[in-house]
Amino acid sequence: MAAHDGSETEIADDELVAAVRTGDQGAFETIYRRHVGAAQRYAVRLAGPHQADDLVAEAFARLWTVLTDADRDIRDFRRYLLVTIRNLNASEVRKQARLLLTEDVDQAVTLGGAAAGEQPLLAVVDEPETDVLREAERDEVAISLAQLPLRWRQALWLTHVEGLSAADVGSRLGLSANATRQLSYRARIGLRREYLGLLDRASA
Repeated sequence: MAAHDGSETEIADDELVAAVRTGDQGAFETIYRRHVGAAQRYAVRLAGPHQADDLVAEAFARLWTVLTDADRDIRDFRRYLLVTIRNLNASEVRKQARLLLTEDVDQAVTLGGAAAGEQPLLAVVDEPETDVLREAERDEVAISLAQLPLRWRQALWLTHVEGLSAADVGSRLGLSANATRQLSYRARIGLRREYLGLLDRASA
């Protein structure tokens, strides 16, 4: 195989993958440099610039483990990398949805937190429901949350999980406090609409 420094464009991904399987860290660094730009751009589109670096780093770490520890055939490294980033982001969205949904699960499950004077976005009064039903509902909310635009998800998360004020959320998103409140309101309405639509489709 050609040397990893200075001639990496002459080395096919398949050759580099084969070298990584033997524990060749230099080959992995070469394939990292080759694909990290595309991975970063894709992660930014999925999750925004604040979470993109973590997604990309975790994806490459997982690929190193897959290539060196697992007997798995990877025919298209870039495609596998981007799919890994997509799956990691989907997992994070589901986790965020569960955190939103279970802020006070023993009494009532309120998604959207409901600021003073507002009606809760989604509220499930505490009843003797089974854990299975609760888990099913959390999955439905996770699916609904994943359908929202990125900015809506960010507004919900920063406002109702991190507990930031409209001014603080606005400073992170580049919006005024008033625009942030409007964004958060649209996000809550959008999430409610997605959730109810999902229930309607499931019962049709």
